[in-house]
Amino acid sequence: MQVSGLASLDVSQLIVDRVNIVIELVNGKQLEGIIMKAEKHPSGFELFVKTSEENIHFIPYHSIVSASVPLESIKATLNDSSGM
Repeated sequence: MQVSGLASLDVSQLIVDRVNIVIELVNGKQLEGIIMKAEKHPSGFELFVKTSEENIHFIPYHSIVSASVPLESIKATLNDSSGM
């Protein structure tokens, strides 16, 4: 992960780059949108996500099962951080 740059991927950079993210929730539903704000806590991140319907959703860290972003959305960030 260090060679690919994934170890240094910063959630704040996802906010700056306005990367579209898909979040799987513990209730089995998915939410897709852009992270507007992320608050870091010892157990994880609480996210504020804006969807295409122009709604802002607050997602506490204990509700998140997984999150995914398209690799092409973060390639420039990874290349900058790994020196590749």
